[in-house]
This record gives sequence, C-alpha cells and structure tokens, in this order.
Amino acid sequence: MIRKEIKNEEQQTRNVKMILLLKTLLPRLVALVPFVVPIVGDKTLLVWELSSGHTAEALQHSLFTVFSQFGLLYSVRVFPNAAVAGPGFYAIIKFYSARNAHRAQKACDQKQLFQTSPVKNSQS
Repeated sequence: MIRKEIKNEEQQTRNVKMILLLKTLLPRLVALVPFVVPIVGDKTLLVWELSSGHTAEALQHSLFTVFSQFGLLYSVRVFPNAAVAGPGFYAIIKFYSARNAHRAQKACDQKQLFQTSPVKNSQS
C-alpha cells in the first residue's frame, strides 16, 4: 500500500513538473489569436495599383494566395478603381493579427507579387 502511495506521489510530482514546463514554454512557442471580427485599423491593408488585365475574382485569389502566407486572413475584397483613377483595381485585406498585417505590408510593398508592375500597400 505504501509503495502504491509513493508511486502516486511521484507521478503527481512528474505531472506538476510537466505542467510548469508547459506553462513556461507554450507562450514562447504559440501565439493565440482571437477569432473576432477585426475592427482595429492596424489589421487592415490597402493594396492598390492592381492590374486591370485580371478579373476581380482572379485578383482576389492571387491576393489571398500571397497574403495568407503571412497569417490568417479575415477577408480579401477587391474593388474597381473610381473612374477618375483610371482602369485597375484596389483591395482591402483584413488580418486577424496586427503583427501579421505589419509583416505582410513590409514584405510586399512595391513588389511584383503576381503581376508585371509592383503593387503598393499601406497599413490602415
């Protein structure tokens, strides 16, 4: 009986040590992102000078493919330019994480992502 109690205590001690280890390591390894509608501007990118040689649907797919590499996206919306701006499109891309939006903005601004001319983007 005593041996069984000692084994149980040893197992409990190991479990406590493992829990403490996980509590210290997990915050460094995992970023928790709340899945709520992004309403803060620092999670939103405005992308413009998108080519008029593509359809809005094709641009949306291309933008999703490029920007989802930086993190989870809430939405990718493509709009035609106003008549005074000339032919082409612009897009609004919303991330769940401001950090991922910032990384995407830095990496993609003034780059030829999927078209011959570079796109421009700005974090709102």
